Amino acid sequence: MSWNKKQAANRKKKIQKRREQKLCTNCGGNTKGLSLCDRCNEIKNERQRASRAKRNEAGVCPACGKPLAIGRNRCQYCYDRKKKANERYREKNK
Repeated sequence: MSWNKKQAANRKKKIQKRREQKLCTNCGGNTKGLSLCDRCNEIKNERQRASRAKRNEAGVCPACGKPLAIGRNRCQYCYDRKKKANERYREKNK
């Protein structure tokens, strides 16, 4: 979707207003204090699952679509990023 600057600014204002009112930023429906309602969140999750499955079938990194690192199921960048996140989690929960 190609938006000009005015449309982008209006969309940004609409999202900010919905966040302040604790409404879904996508459809404007009621939420449980989150940014997306259950329906929009499920739609987003399904799209992500489908794109990850396609990337797995294509033999590329499921997170970003770059070529896989040798002997791994992710690219080197995503592998390093996940490794750092796991280290931070372990340090925090010692």
